[in-house]
Amino acid sequence: MRFSRATVDRGNLTFYKVVELFRVIFAVYWARLCGSTILYFAPAGPERGPLLRDALVLACTRWMFPRTIWHFHAGGFHEYQAPNVIERKLLSLAFNRPTMAIRLAKNSPPDDVAVNARMSCVVANGVPDPTHEHIPLRSSDPARLLFIGVLNDGKGVGIIIDALMLLRERGHSVCVDFIGEWASNSYRREIEQRISENKLEGFLRFHGTRTGLEKDRLLREATLYCFPSHFLHENLPVTIIEAMAYSLPVVASDWRGIPDLVVDDVTGVIVPPHDAMATADAISRLLGDPEERRRMGVAARERYVAEFTAETFHRRMGEVFTSVLRA
Repeated sequence: MRFSRATVDRGNLTFYKVVELFRVIFAVYWARLCGSTILYFAPAGPERGPLLRDALVLACTRWMFPRTIWHFHAGGFHEYQAPNVIERKLLSLAFNRPTMAIRLAKNSPPDDVAVNARMSCVVANGVPDPTHEHIPLRSSDPARLLFIGVLNDGKGVGIIIDALMLLRERGHSVCVDFIGEWASNSYRREIEQRISENKLEGFLRFHGTRTGLEKDRLLREATLYCFPSHFLHENLPVTIIEAMAYSLPVVASDWRGIPDLVVDDVTGVIVPPHDAMATADAISRLLGDPEERRRMGVAARERYVAEFTAETFHRRMGEVFTSVLRA
């Protein structure tokens, strides 16, 4: 399913989305006619429009399937409070009592409890191994922080900018690379104004969406990965796993499933959400200690290989489907 073709389309009703809604429903009907017996679905986060869209899809389709699996990639379903009786009934009809609910981490929101799942389990995200060793920067290069994700305030873009100003005041030679789409044009203008007012041009680089060799290059050239998210839908960020696969130490917030990825003082540093000072302190500490950066990068890579490869994810998901078939 892809109801939004770009990040800025989210939240807007378009003809394309209506067509996609019916395409998805009929595709599910066809799959059932062809013999599928498990309906696997990833619900949206706690926003009214996407949740009601998902509820409509499921209300039209789940009755045909003897087994259902909800995979909560976006966290916070349990936080949504329907404003009226009709919506509560629709959400209950669509989501209540799946055969299995999958959470991404032990610290993920209790969305499985909210839907009264008959069974639940934890399966962490995984990504393919890039098979590249991390390439440390030469000491003469400025340190390069990397962020990958939707560019909005909840993901911590503003916190990174505040931390960058603090780092520069302390004399650090540092710049930040951002990979990702802007959440909105208005937020882009707000950030551009902040950059201009604080004379940060040249120290922040916005690359837009990058994949393949270009994304690989930015990951290999980074000094460390920074992700101070407090995003409402955050759960277990795949981008942190990607950074760990590239042997990057991680500075990230104590938010949702992030501490299940980043082991504090082992593979990176965990900081409080909304705290630019603590983020700057953690980055400053790592920039000032190359040996600690190297040690954390090695530990991050080892943890990725042990827990978060694509092969591990596929094996665990296979075990989930097998358990559901036997239920």
